[in-house]
Amino acid sequence: MNRVLIITSAAYTETELQAEFGRLPPAFLPIGNRRLFVHQHAAFRDSVSRVILSLPDSFVPSALDLELLDELAIEVVHVPEGLSLGQSVVYVINVTATAGGELAILHGDTLLRDIDLAATDAVSVGTAPPIYDWGLVRIEGDAVLPAMQAAVQVEALLAPTSAATTATAILSGYFVFSQPVHLVQAITRASGSFLAGLHEYGRRHTLKPLRAGDWLDFGHANTYHQSRGRVTTQRAFNDLQATPRLVVKSAQNSTKIIAEARWFESLPPPVRAFAPAFLGMRETHNGPGYALEYLYLPTLADLFVFGRLAPAAWSRIFDACDEFLNVCGDYRAPEGSAPAADALYGAKAQARLEDLARSSEIDIDAACRFNGRVLPSLRRMAEIADAAIPPADAACHLRLVHGDFCFSNILYDARASLVRVIDPRGATASG
Repeated sequence: MNRVLIITSAAYTETELQAEFGRLPPAFLPIGNRRLFVHQHAAFRDSVSRVILSLPDSFVPSALDLELLDELAIEVVHVPEGLSLGQSVVYVINVTATAGGELAILHGDTLLRDIDLAATDAVSVGTAPPIYDWGLVRIEGDAVLPAMQAAVQVEALLAPTSAATTATAILSGYFVFSQPVHLVQAITRASGSFLAGLHEYGRRHTLKPLRAGDWLDFGHANTYHQSRGRVTTQRAFNDLQATPRLVVKSAQNSTKIIAEARWFESLPPPVRAFAPAFLGMRETHNGPGYALEYLYLPTLADLFVFGRLAPAAWSRIFDACDEFLNVCGDYRAPEGSAPAADALYGAKAQARLEDLARSSEIDIDAACRFNGRVLPSLRRMAEIADAAIPPADAACHLRLVHGDFCFSNILYDARASLVRVIDPRGATASG
């Protein structure tokens, strides 16, 4: 198909999202352990011959992101900052010489699934409560008919008039044009306004409304977290099932699951502020499971891998981690816990290395190399690390612990500067 897709992501996200993830264009936000542009590419790649991603002039993707963009054959165009959406679209069309053939445009903060990819001279429309400013449309004719053949007329980008305003038809971020030259002319006549240019284009070419089976908007802090949660809930996991309100975790290893549940259930009240609410045990197809409150928060892994936070932001995050550890430090372990704690270090590490050796071709007794330097073997590294940890003393060292306090198990609430932990180690090596 001779159709080009332009993903418009040439402006940075709004301030609230920047506070969480740093200064990113919307297509670079993390969604389901991937950049948003990866999901967008997957949704539309079969209907287009080229995919072009516009980015702010000052944004420099990392080497890994550039490698990924190259792997997906996504062309990047850096756009001068300060342009309106319409001016940015015209700039990209001119730079990439895409005025011939058909042109599709997808907003960089939008993901649409189950939409008619063959339609042309069409715009996607959706229904949403007027929480933010939207591009409103009026569908002439009976809008509820499945055929949806009525013309779409863009009215204006209007702010909600009152909190009681009912939901209305709005532009949902996807556009297809049979004559891109006419679109450029229309936007130019409209002094760079994309909406006014769209209205002008519609005077020459009837625009048909398209409704997607699933419309996800990531452009605002509120809609980002709601939409991100919907992406997560629609993925199938062997041991994790989520709804908009709770997550149920299960596994064939029922002892592990019951131990994790007891960890949450037995937390002292001051520590519960640092964990999702425990919502009880559940029976699942895997056996016993437990339910937790669903938190619309990113993990530290998301922030570290995909975000661009300043050192000061990471300082606040580590302060929040320290706050959790200090509160845990107020609760001593029972007497006789020292041997079990010692086993979590050396013996556990060696057992994990043995598992690695059995499941891979890695020789854990072979010397390692890094930047030309010869290093000890993996087994020897674990022995050295174990020797550096003093024997556990229940009175001095042992306190309440999470047991697997790593980035992927730590959620961060930027507004409250608070960490919330998941997936604890609920039992010692001996059970």
